[in-house]
Amino acid sequence: VVLAGMMTLILLFMQKFLSVEFAGSSAKQGDLLLLVLVFLLVLVIMLVVIAAAYMKKQDYQSFKKFLTWPLLGPVVALYGQYLISYDLGMLLASGFSLQQMCDFACRQAPGSLQEEVGRRARDAILRGKKVEEVIQKEPFLCQDLLMLLQAGSERGELSRQCLLLSRLLFSRLRQKLSKLIVNVQPVCFILIGLCIIGMYLKLLLPIYDSMQQL
Repeated sequence: VVLAGMMTLILLFMQKFLSVEFAGSSAKQGDLLLLVLVFLLVLVIMLVVIAAAYMKKQDYQSFKKFLTWPLLGPVVALYGQYLISYDLGMLLASGFSLQQMCDFACRQAPGSLQEEVGRRARDAILRGKKVEEVIQKEPFLCQDLLMLLQAGSERGELSRQCLLLSRLLFSRLRQKLSKLIVNVQPVCFILIGLCIIGMYLKLLLPIYDSMQQL
């Protein structure tokens, strides 16, 4: 965002001072590219601000809105699955039953990920649904939990498996974040290339146009 802002400011600076020098020029390609870059910059800033606001809330609805985002959706889903799996492992290790875990989750901060998932799970179970159905329909419950439940392990072993699953999910989360960070570099190169092309069009094309009019 900082890089995009600096390059766009340079183009705006050129727009301000060169527009006076080449007021009669008909070459407007630089102006068009400048408008495109400003639009992209505003769009990126808006997305960053919205994402930061969602992540600051750390609630279920904000996380669920993230699921529709192309790049951040899978990352946020993994983050939520990691949190829930880790909490399940810790609660099982403390001797909590399924009903106690749901009641404990419902006492968390209203609207939080744990509270919403726990309340939804409790309501579904009270309506007669199986735990497997709850896991399948909830995006923040890892589907690997189905295999752990079907294995029929004791509570102590199940808690260790949930904690192991949470570590695996955290490892996947780090890998996805690393891929996103790596992809930032080519995006920056593309942005720099567009700005260089914009400077070229903004500076040289009016000169060529003025020379042709002589």
